[in-house]
Amino acid sequence: MVDIEKILKSHQDDDNKKVVGCFPLYPPLEIFSSLGFVPITLWNIRKYIKDYSEKDKHLQSYVCSIGHNLTEFVLKYSQYLSLIFIYNACDTIRNLPEIIQEGLKEKNRKIPISQMHIPVMQHENDSIKNYLGTEITNLIIQLEEMSGNNFEKDTFVKNIKLYNKVRKYYTQLENYVAEGRISFNKFSKIIHENNFIPVEDQISKIEGFIDEIKDNRMEKDDQKLKKVFLSGILPPSEKIIGFMEDLGFRIVANDIASLSRSYSYIPEINENPSEFYWDFYKNHIPCSTLLYSSDDRVSYVMDLIRRRDANGHIFIGEKFCEYEYFELPYLEKTLKKADIPSLSLEFSFDDYENVEAFKTRIEAFAEVLDEN
Repeated sequence: MVDIEKILKSHQDDDNKKVVGCFPLYPPLEIFSSLGFVPITLWNIRKYIKDYSEKDKHLQSYVCSIGHNLTEFVLKYSQYLSLIFIYNACDTIRNLPEIIQEGLKEKNRKIPISQMHIPVMQHENDSIKNYLGTEITNLIIQLEEMSGNNFEKDTFVKNIKLYNKVRKYYTQLENYVAEGRISFNKFSKIIHENNFIPVEDQISKIEGFIDEIKDNRMEKDDQKLKKVFLSGILPPSEKIIGFMEDLGFRIVANDIASLSRSYSYIPEINENPSEFYWDFYKNHIPCSTLLYSSDDRVSYVMDLIRRRDANGHIFIGEKFCEYEYFELPYLEKTLKKADIPSLSLEFSFDDYENVEAFKTRIEAFAEVLDEN
């Protein structure tokens, strides 16, 4: 188990670097790193929380597990965070900072909040581009004041190249999962753990991992192999994935928001941050947390399923995440029309590790795939 407090403390010990806790999944990482911050994306963090003594004081039971984990994490480790960053991803994330600040008051602490609004970007429009450019410029000014550093285009381009290198490595690892060289659990673990370390360290860690597994053989396809496509906001627990893989499932592709949606688009290098992030957000992999891209979700998923030759689809539902569930009926209807079997599993805050509750349905789905 990773000692997350030790990692957070190490950032302070390293020239007292400032840590930015990013609530949404797709923050402008290159800007933060260019100005000397360490951005950490606070998703899939349940395993780092040993107790939940704080969140029940501040959140209703019908808030998604992501909200519960974010709240508990920030209140527990607030001393290591110099800034909270948010944009308009969903109602829960937009409202959490205010709730968390009330919790921090009880501890006599306060964390500055940086907010950015991402406009609807379906169409090329000068006024929309100018609006996003202003949001990016204001963020840079705020971060310059906090850090005492000046924004330099050369440093920005350097960080674009570093993060693009990470994105390409993640795509390579995803292909290794599809080929059977590594398990989905190992793949997911290295990506989510990398969210807490600087980009240079991420690259070193990935390259070391790739070097370790370079001699792993690609497993041959056989008729018993159940090639599935996994989608959802977060991956299921390691126990669930382990059970699936023991049954002969191979995850040949994923559309998990904290995984594939985060790294699959490689933006063009551009020294102008406003132009760079226009490209980054406008052409981003469709995601329910980027509302303007939601209309393209079903066609994107269907295309990916076909390209990866998946035999079935498994949706990992996050209870109370209405954004993901808006599209699910349309996706299931399209899958049925294409004769692609689909399984929907819903996980709540309380049953994330409960394999027994899902075993029968997963086994039944395995039989359906065998019959097909």
